[in-house]
Amino acid sequence: MDNWVENHRIFEISNYHQFFNSQVNNSGQDFGELVEKYGIHRLYFIDVFQDVEVPKYQTILVDEIQDYQSEWVKIIRDNFLRQDGEMILFGDESQNIYQRDFARAPVIAQGFGRWIKLTRSYRTNLDSPLNQLFKDFQLQFLVEKHSDIEITDVSPAQMGIGFSLLKYEATTTGDWKKSVFDSIKSYIKSYDLHPNDVVVLSSKISLVRQLNELWIEGEKTHCMFETYEELATCTNMSVGDLKTLDENEISNLIKQNKEDIDRVRRAKKNHFYANSGLVKLSTIHSYKGLESKTVFYVMGEDDDAEIVYTSITRASENLVIFDVGSNNKCSSFLKGAIN
Repeated sequence: MDNWVENHRIFEISNYHQFFNSQVNNSGQDFGELVEKYGIHRLYFIDVFQDVEVPKYQTILVDEIQDYQSEWVKIIRDNFLRQDGEMILFGDESQNIYQRDFARAPVIAQGFGRWIKLTRSYRTNLDSPLNQLFKDFQLQFLVEKHSDIEITDVSPAQMGIGFSLLKYEATTTGDWKKSVFDSIKSYIKSYDLHPNDVVVLSSKISLVRQLNELWIEGEKTHCMFETYEELATCTNMSVGDLKTLDENEISNLIKQNKEDIDRVRRAKKNHFYANSGLVKLSTIHSYKGLESKTVFYVMGEDDDAEIVYTSITRASENLVIFDVGSNNKCSSFLKGAIN
């Protein structure tokens, strides 16, 4: 074990903003002064490392490259890659949930050689019907918008094999929370699903936060967002008062206390443990790049095709979609494709 720890000290895992912040501090620069000079948002596009000493890495792997700006990639490559080092980019246009401008994709990849494209999902088994769903979804919603994507390869001969759980449920907006919660609990019991293999996803923190409140009345959970109690601490309000606010009011409250709440969210992500043994709840933005045997996806009316695709492809075995309001542009397709 000691040898394993020693060998793995050479690895560093981070996201772009955290890496940028840590390297600013490590290089002796004053982060506050840089923010005052450039502004917090513009700062991450400025190469402030040209004239300071920074570590050089033999290998740099950048995942979710579709979420990156080309300036970010250039800053990393020009300053932190050894001259004889290797930098590899991984991405999927279909999961462009931040709606980056993909006309800039050639700029992002400049100097990295050609793309090598995968045509099958390695998250799911080759004989899983999920692969057919993913392919049909790509063809229906993504292929015209992202013309360069590679469609999931599916063999029709494999689709007759059985599958544990693949469901679509339409849910009214009025009573969605209790209905979804009861259904998830029922599925977990009926299919004997282990809590460690279950994640509940939504594009909106407010939806998974409300579900989490119902959950923790009976058992512990593991979430990647601030709970009502943590929100209360950050805003100096009571949990009871927070629960009386609508989504817009809570959003405004979060904006007013952004620094404290961002600190909580960063801590949640940094200490997230996929094998916690507990049911996990997360926004899809925080769960990108991860997977779970069983995904319960709460789909909102405004979720775009990239959000939906990213959500459903987190599942490796079981998938249940709860369609709140049934007015999403993907609703009719999903209902027909699954039921």
